[in-house]
Amino acid sequence: MLRVVTVEQSRIILYKGFKVKPGQKLCASCRNKLLKIKQIDESNVQNSLNTEDEDHDVEFTPAELLQKRNVIAELNLSFHEIGCSPMKLHALGEHSRSFYGKEKLQRVHETVKEKIQNVLEVDLPEEKNDVEKSVIKKSEDLDKLVDIIKNELSGTSRRKQIPMLTIPASLMWSRRKIKETFNISDYSVCKAQKLLKDQGFLAEPARRNGKQLSPDIIELVKKFYQLDEQSRILPGMKDVVSIGKKVYERKRLILCNLSELYSSFKLQNQNLKIAHSKFCSLRPKWCILAGASGTHLVCVCTIHQNVILLIHGAGFEEECKQLMSYIVCEGAGKECMLRHCDKCPSKDNLVQFLQAKFEDYDDEDIVEYNQWVSTDRTEMIRCLTSVGELIEKLVEKLNKLIPHSCIAQSSFFKNLKGTASSNTAVVSMDFSENYAFTIQDEAQGYHWNSNSCTIHPVMIHCKDTSNVKLIIPLCIISDDLKHDVSMVYKIQKNVTAFLKENYPHITNIHYFSDRCAG
Repeated sequence: MLRVVTVEQSRIILYKGFKVKPGQKLCASCRNKLLKIKQIDESNVQNSLNTEDEDHDVEFTPAELLQKRNVIAELNLSFHEIGCSPMKLHALGEHSRSFYGKEKLQRVHETVKEKIQNVLEVDLPEEKNDVEKSVIKKSEDLDKLVDIIKNELSGTSRRKQIPMLTIPASLMWSRRKIKETFNISDYSVCKAQKLLKDQGFLAEPARRNGKQLSPDIIELVKKFYQLDEQSRILPGMKDVVSIGKKVYERKRLILCNLSELYSSFKLQNQNLKIAHSKFCSLRPKWCILAGASGTHLVCVCTIHQNVILLIHGAGFEEECKQLMSYIVCEGAGKECMLRHCDKCPSKDNLVQFLQAKFEDYDDEDIVEYNQWVSTDRTEMIRCLTSVGELIEKLVEKLNKLIPHSCIAQSSFFKNLKGTASSNTAVVSMDFSENYAFTIQDEAQGYHWNSNSCTIHPVMIHCKDTSNVKLIIPLCIISDDLKHDVSMVYKIQKNVTAFLKENYPHITNIHYFSDRCAG
């Protein structure tokens, strides 16, 4: 005969290791076993429970122990129904009970919540504990972010600090809180808040513009670079620079270094304030420095160049014009430059200055320098002279250079071109290099016997009958390779004939040349 199992019977059976649900029916043999289980002496139950709980150091009465075991059995039965692992108290220390209980409760809660959501097919809201955990996690993340910003701000420039300070400013933190949290000045905090309001998150502050030059000064500097006394147009057909689509400018070689050019500009424009670096940055693209391709084609004045070579050989930092100022009056005029002024300082003033520069040397010490010399040809030679002789030569050459510099000033050429009347022509003449003829399919020996010709370029500056300025280029070719006075005279005759034929209104001609090498 089958009998129904009660709840109490199922607990006792579960305790002995069998799982029987309340309400199930047992046969006679199973009932006999169950009767034997019921006859378990309370002393055995006491011993078993004490053995399992001896690690807890808690004293319970037999009735309490049995009740505790019944509760554990009920919980494990419920856990089994919902699919959770049973509760195990064996070898569980008292210090671990709290953590174990919270973890078990969290698992049961998550399991039950998941089953309810699956059955109802809805998403249940988070419980209060979940919200608190989320808030704590976000708070910890915020603390980490604050620490990272602190580390980045330390040792960083103010310009880089301000964009990072827009992060706490975007959280609507007060100015005082940002200042105390990150140990930042009140000015930086105000800048960050204003930057966030005007330009947005992590925006960079605008760079402060310095004092800008006016367009007139910039144009003045660019024109100064292109003055004939400061730079020279290169003669080659390919010596051009592209500055735009089909817009070309001829290359101009600057005749000195940029420091000397800046000094000349400041001397002529003493009231203008412009730094050396800004002056150099305004150099036009087509104004090139010595050393670029093709710059070896420029001719220099040997009188000027020999003085410069002497100064370089002596190792002086002063420029040629600075040394000349020791033997002319301050603000020297035409009389001073032509050496007709009685008030100009004597040579002794310059000699004393040069001797002071060589005070650590004896008069017999040797100085090496280079010089251009012209005999049957022009060449650069190396010279070795004593300190005393070097001072004498430098003073002598500077004394000759002063009137030469006045007479050969290219500013006169510039002024004449600008102020010449309509019946006046200004002609600039210069010998170019001789051109050697080549034949594409030439014999081997012809290379050493090829013919050459003289190419002489001429530039004519004049005005037409309507007073419009004209620049007329001419190029005269001759098989005469001697660059002498006769050659120049013949060229002048051809230029005069050309002007008479094409511009009969011109009656005056001014010639400018750096003289022939012959």
